[in-house]
Amino acid sequence: MEEFIGYIIKNLVTKPEQVTVKRTSSENTDVYEVRVAPEDMGKLIGKQGRTINSVRTLVAATSARLDAKKRTLVEVYDEGKVRTE
Repeated sequence: MEEFIGYIIKNLVTKPEQVTVKRTSSENTDVYEVRVAPEDMGKLIGKQGRTINSVRTLVAATSARLDAKKRTLVEVYDEGKVRTE
């Protein structure tokens, strides 16, 4: 799943070499922490959060097919802060 998320995000930003995706897992939840270059933050989030919400929808649909019991979250980190839009 990390490769899938990385692939999508690297194709959205101008500095793909600065994209990192880190997975944190618990019993019922997988959280993927995404970090991009500061100048790519707007491209990743999109107008009113539409782009990142689309990425989250794709990830949720894909992860549901792989393991329906686990919840999957994608969080964007901006200089130490979590962006939830």
